[in-house]
Amino acid sequence: MKPIDFRINNKIEFILEGNAECSSLIQDVRPDSLLVTVPLEGLQRRMLPVGETVECVYFGEGSKVYMFTLKVIERVMDNIPLYRITIPDSYDKIQRRNYVRVPLIVPVLYTEAQDDIDKLLREKTPEEVEALYRGSWLRCSTLDLSGGGMKLNTKTPVTPGALLVLIMKADELNIAVKGRVVRCIKNMGGDQPAFHSGIEFIDIPEARRDKIIGFIFERLREMIRKGDML
Repeated sequence: MKPIDFRINNKIEFILEGNAECSSLIQDVRPDSLLVTVPLEGLQRRMLPVGETVECVYFGEGSKVYMFTLKVIERVMDNIPLYRITIPDSYDKIQRRNYVRVPLIVPVLYTEAQDDIDKLLREKTPEEVEALYRGSWLRCSTLDLSGGGMKLNTKTPVTPGALLVLIMKADELNIAVKGRVVRCIKNMGGDQPAFHSGIEFIDIPEARRDKIIGFIFERLREMIRKGDML
């Protein structure tokens, strides 16, 4: 099996307890190990379990995505806190640019999808969709976003399997999509009750998905330039 071409500043994602997807960046590539930044779940730091094996997703050049398991060797201090992890012996390769997931806070309106929502999403603007369902929207925000879905931070739980219509309302992204709730987990941290829900986009036109992906990569470049991912 050909070794993975790990590169500095490329993204690596750790799947931690509770299926939390936590993003990190590679800071150094050594013959037998990698140094990575402390991973983020949304905007919160998550500690890696030293001495244990974790599942990972690595985002290579172009559309290359690799899935594998590795061992967390130790936590080290450089100019910033880092983790040293092993280089995997084997991996599964995925050609999915839609998987690229970035921690982003974007305001979202959501409500339960109606029978005619697919036709409305094709023919109406986000503003028209919002007006049609005025009075039924709930407000929340994303914790992360990808071309295939998002993680929402909501005040009340949503039902796994439910279909939602969602409107993302950022300065550079104003778009309406349909999504299915994959999971909903109560967040025990913070002063106010909150629920973290994984949403998978359903029946999304490729042009609309491309718009979301373009927005994500522009935000990712900004975060790397500012050092917000470290």
